[in-house]
Amino acid sequence: GSNLIGAKVVSASHESIGRLANLLVNDDGAVEAAVISIGGVFGMGAKDVAVTYKSLNIVRNKSSDGIDHIVLAATKN
Repeated sequence: GSNLIGAKVVSASHESIGRLANLLVNDDGAVEAAVISIGGVFGMGAKDVAVTYKSLNIVRNKSSDGIDHIVLAATKN
């Protein structure tokens, strides 16, 4: 989970949406939702939006096991 925090989030059409700010887990420890920070400059004026974890597609770097970006099945709007 800590590898996901701060990852760039884009739409399916590669429109920049924001960055993954946090993960929400249930009582069993399973991730249920992700919080995406949208907009703002240097953390000021950003809006946090929660989306279901299942709506995320994690894209890894081609050269390593690191995370390149996350694709959200939605638009920025």
